[in-house]
Amino acid sequence: VQVNAQSKPEKGVIVGTLVELTSYAMLEEENLDAAKERAKEGFPIGIIEEETNTLWLLAFRSSAPTSHLEVANEHVDGLIGKQVVIQGLKYNKNGIKVVRFSTISEY
Repeated sequence: VQVNAQSKPEKGVIVGTLVELTSYAMLEEENLDAAKERAKEGFPIGIIEEETNTLWLLAFRSSAPTSHLEVANEHVDGLIGKQVVIQGLKYNKNGIKVVRFSTISEY
């Protein structure tokens, strides 16, 4: 998927906990196994920013200059439920926050 972003992104780093969004929003108690399975099936992934408790949706972009956006799931395998640090471009439009990241690692 190629995206022609209209809002101006801000470069930044986010430290927080990686979550599979449906498990996070719908289950009263965290079920890490269910979250990991859903992530493998392609359900949306996000990061809850530690400092602000803000939810950011994840999109992956390789650092190669001609690369296109990819679903983040395969790039975060094994990190669901863990504290991570993400570096990328942060977009905020009409209350929707997306981070287009190129690097992620356990914090």
